[in-house]
Amino acid sequence: MQVVFDVRTAPFDSWAMFTPIGLLAVGALYEIVRHGRRPALPVARDAVVGRLIHLAALLGVMGMLGILILGYRTEKLEFIDVLNDGRARVVEGEITDYTAQGWSGRPLESFRVGSDSFWFDGFGGTAAYHRRTRRGGGLSEGQTVRIHEYSGNILRVELLPPGAARGDQSTADPPTSNR
Repeated sequence: MQVVFDVRTAPFDSWAMFTPIGLLAVGALYEIVRHGRRPALPVARDAVVGRLIHLAALLGVMGMLGILILGYRTEKLEFIDVLNDGRARVVEGEITDYTAQGWSGRPLESFRVGSDSFWFDGFGGTAAYHRRTRRGGGLSEGQTVRIHEYSGNILRVELLPPGAARGDQSTADPPTSNR
């Protein structure tokens, strides 16, 4: 058995979720600097108001960034608890109908294991498994896997030797702590 993904030990790799907020922050910072180079006369209130508006925008963007980071961390801790408590549903079998996610983001990456369908957005910002095939995701058509799933999120993926799957099960790993 080879562990392809485990949310308990997975590094942060959801940098794509920060791209829009990062661009907004850079734009707001640029505007603050650009307005700061103009001579500001006491009667020219527009420059001061402009700087304040851009500063407020930068602070708002930084607040959104904080919310994203906090949400990611909260989700990861929940997923770790689910795995450790044995609440994840376990599905074993051969991967069929594998569809890789396109460069444009559509269609989403998807596959089936027995009667269960799995899908994920490789560009998403989640602690769950979301490694696209194009980025070396490790899953492909015909592999025998054991997947630990919770509310549509893949929390752990194990590659099994061909023919080793015993069908759907409802057990999980014994509890361990990784905090």
